[in-house]
Amino acid sequence: MTSRTVVHPGLSNDDTPAAVLKRTRQCGGGIVVLTGIQGIGKTTWCLQLTDALRRANVVACSADTFESTLALSFIDKLLVALGHRGAEPLSDVVMAARQLLSALAARPKNISCMVIDNAQWIDERSAKALRFVLQRLADDKITVVLAGVSGAGTAAIDRMVSDDLSWGFIKRVTLEPLSPEQVQDYVAQVWDRTISARTAERLRRSTGGTPLLINAAMEHTAGPESSAQNPWPDAVPYIASGKNPFAAMLDALELGPARSVVEFVCVSRDPIEQERVQRIGDALHEPTDVAAALASGLVRGTRTGQTVQLRPFHDLLAVGVRDSLKSHRLSSIHRAIAGEVDDPRLALQHRLLLQEPGTAELFAEVSSGVDHALADGQPELALQYLRSAMDRFSGSRRDDCIIEACLVASVHHCIAEVMDLLPQVQSMLPGPVRDFALLQLLQMRPDLDRTGQFAEELIAKELDHPDEALLRAHISLAIVVSRMVSDDKSSTAVAVAQAHRYLAHLGQTNGEVHDPRLRHLPSGTELGLQFDGFNLIGASGTQDPDLISKAFASLSARISGANDSPALADALTCRAGFLSVTGGIEQATVDLERAMEVSASAGAGLAIGHARVVLAYCYFLLGRVQEMLTVIRTAQLLSLDVSDVSSRPLVFSMSAVVEAVQGRSETYEAALRRAEEVRISDYDTFGVELSGLARLERARSLAEWQQQLEASEAIISGTPSMHSYRIDALAGLGRAEEADRLLQACKEMNGRGWWPVYGSLDWLEGRVSEAYGLSSRAARFYRLAAKESRFPLSQGIAQLDLGRLLISLGNTKAAGTALRAAVRIFLALGAAPYLSRATKLLDGLSGRPGNPYLQAFESLTGREREIAFYAERGMTNKQIAAQLFVSPATVNFHIRNVLAKLGLRSRRELGQLFTPGFEGSASSQARMPPRHPF
Repeated sequence: MTSRTVVHPGLSNDDTPAAVLKRTRQCGGGIVVLTGIQGIGKTTWCLQLTDALRRANVVACSADTFESTLALSFIDKLLVALGHRGAEPLSDVVMAARQLLSALAARPKNISCMVIDNAQWIDERSAKALRFVLQRLADDKITVVLAGVSGAGTAAIDRMVSDDLSWGFIKRVTLEPLSPEQVQDYVAQVWDRTISARTAERLRRSTGGTPLLINAAMEHTAGPESSAQNPWPDAVPYIASGKNPFAAMLDALELGPARSVVEFVCVSRDPIEQERVQRIGDALHEPTDVAAALASGLVRGTRTGQTVQLRPFHDLLAVGVRDSLKSHRLSSIHRAIAGEVDDPRLALQHRLLLQEPGTAELFAEVSSGVDHALADGQPELALQYLRSAMDRFSGSRRDDCIIEACLVASVHHCIAEVMDLLPQVQSMLPGPVRDFALLQLLQMRPDLDRTGQFAEELIAKELDHPDEALLRAHISLAIVVSRMVSDDKSSTAVAVAQAHRYLAHLGQTNGEVHDPRLRHLPSGTELGLQFDGFNLIGASGTQDPDLISKAFASLSARISGANDSPALADALTCRAGFLSVTGGIEQATVDLERAMEVSASAGAGLAIGHARVVLAYCYFLLGRVQEMLTVIRTAQLLSLDVSDVSSRPLVFSMSAVVEAVQGRSETYEAALRRAEEVRISDYDTFGVELSGLARLERARSLAEWQQQLEASEAIISGTPSMHSYRIDALAGLGRAEEADRLLQACKEMNGRGWWPVYGSLDWLEGRVSEAYGLSSRAARFYRLAAKESRFPLSQGIAQLDLGRLLISLGNTKAAGTALRAAVRIFLALGAAPYLSRATKLLDGLSGRPGNPYLQAFESLTGREREIAFYAERGMTNKQIAAQLFVSPATVNFHIRNVLAKLGLRSRRELGQLFTPGFEGSASSQARMPPRHPF
């Protein structure tokens, strides 16, 4: 795609060019007022509207800044665009207006749209003439688009379009800067690139969220390299002053009190009180004029209680101002701000930005600031301190800042923030702590074998360091991880045993850490949790029941007595990962929900990416659709930010499973493509081949048996439970004997490798019986399967098959009952292809057209279905926003889209779409889930 074909992600459905054009046609013409800051996409919006028309239907004209002082220059340009220019020069407003009306009256009948861009540059007399013309075009069946920059453009357009105009339709559209989430979507669509949430936030800050500058930034990034070579996103290119549209705005202000205020506010970075700005001026012996700064439009004020908070009108203005200041001027302002702000954290940030060498006192202050930031759960702030300190210090102190930054990022799993420091760490002289920091960075690179070898070399060395026991214990954890991803699964247990020995040595120390750079490392107790968690994953790969049972018991014992910590979150995730592939879905869900709670309160663990994926998978099987959508959306947004890089393809593969079940073909294909783009290793870190599962679900939902069979044959490392799809496909193709043989094998493996997560044995018996032509026997087994409420999708499919079969047997009443049950389940699951199959069968029984709301359901996006689900249940926008980690404004935006697509007037009418969802019968709710063998 190109930026010209991608609709601005922040637009509601009503504000898209296509929707606006449709509305103006319905109203017999109209005026569209389009505003937004520079680079926000106004011209693109106009082009998208004209692309929807034949070029001959449109007259487009753009005002220019150099013509803004020439009287009636724009009317003259517009007349030329219309192919009509009088011999006499334009002399007054009335004559100009009459000539324009005459030109419009003489236009070919097919010209139905006039687009005027950059309206802020229309000269005053042309604006008066246009207002005169617009008053007389109200009944002329023409669409007029007036686009301009917010502020000056809005004022210019308002002079032409006022409330007393008699047009039946006047539409105002404001293009807003993109949010980080919208930046990710925009880059994915226009540039076909997946970027991390952190990168999107930085890109938003550096471009102000404007598509024009986002495109300029992306043009300077390297092309998407193989993820196996570069698992971390490229740095966001800095927008040079020449491309910063706001950089020169300060030049319009003369040196003086107002300009000083603008400089103080832009250097501050954070909103700053009006009184504090005045004190900063006093400290610098400079007068200030806040009123004049506000009047200039470069500073905005927001009243909070009795104070007024000042901030730059745009982030890029602040960047431009800071770039324009001389170093001594910038340092003096930073020093004055540091002396006036009350927050010691802000004061430290400004002191670190002074352009002068650091002192021992400042170094101690940085260490204290890092400790306080980490205690407050702000590792990004701690890294910001250390990054700034690197520029203030040299020699060993600078090296200490670099090493500490690497270790902080490693412990708090934001290693992407420091991967650019790898060359600097490599260039340092070898030593125990430097080597350990290097190991932490190398673990995040694709060459896992080389990393494991380096860890083995370190553990074999003589470590002449007072914290030798601590270092060896942590190095041994890296060895456990490297063994876990090797082909020799049994070696993991050997590595864990070695790690426990080093852990015992650590326990014999008094716990004191001598080297301050190592003070942030996890304790021995936390290491023990991680050791045992990884040991279970390694043991499960051996297929040795005794080894697995011991590993499971050891990990469970540690978990039961553990305090909340990132390591506990990792341990719970490891246990849940094992449970999820061995049938213990409900128990896995409990562990994962606990892991997410621990991550929120005590910090995310190394396996947070896997935790989200496996939780989404469990929610998928249990039919907890809205929770699944929320988790998978969060996982997608943060997929490139997590340290467990092997979870990246799993996130998009799980997303593909969801898209397949919910019937969105384009996003299904895109998700599979993204999964391959971000893959760095073929090692299976889950145990369920999710990409294969997505292809199987896609084929099964559409009853494409041959494609389903081929997809099942392509799976190499899937669990035996996936045989359910192969049996179903063989039965659908009429290959009953093959399906029967595989069914007998699954019965023998039931509870010992095969689990009914993709279809129960009763349902499979029904499928095989139907393939043999034993319809009555098949119906009996389908009924038994339909009573199974553990996994809703499987139950819905059983009801669908039962209804379909009963129709062929002539039992339409019972068929209708089964199909209606299937519809309720599929609707609650958002399973559009299954829903379509069930409703078509029902429509055939009744002879009546289908429910229009069920048909419209398929047009909703995943996020729209999610928000509609919560809104129908009475949740407010604020409650939904808290649930989904978005803003109330975003919720309101999606609610408007939902109502527009469904043709509803209020959210109360959403009940027409959502029938009571699948909750299971009373008896099934009371029934306990099956106990896991371990």
